[in-house]
Amino acid sequence: MAEQTFYYEYPDGSLTERATTAADPVHPEGATLLTEADYATKLAAAEAAREQQQADIRAEETAQKKAAYEALLAVGIPEDSARQISNYWTAA
Repeated sequence: MAEQTFYYEYPDGSLTERATTAADPVHPEGATLLTEADYATKLAAAEAAREQQQADIRAEETAQKKAAYEALLAVGIPEDSARQISNYWTAA
């Protein structure tokens, strides 16, 4: 029998695909069977959300480093030392 690929979404939102040559495949309990197009759409949305979350985390980290740098400058720490301590660097 030819290989078939099935696409699933689980109640927690996770996605998987599974290839099988079984004539009567058993689908995972609790999973929703998706079309390949629906799977691709949901996977792209999940990847975009993950990329946005990572960008948000990087932006927050940069903002925290900048705030620490500015606080160090405000109490009279030299700029080079403030950058080293805060790990805040701007593009040259």
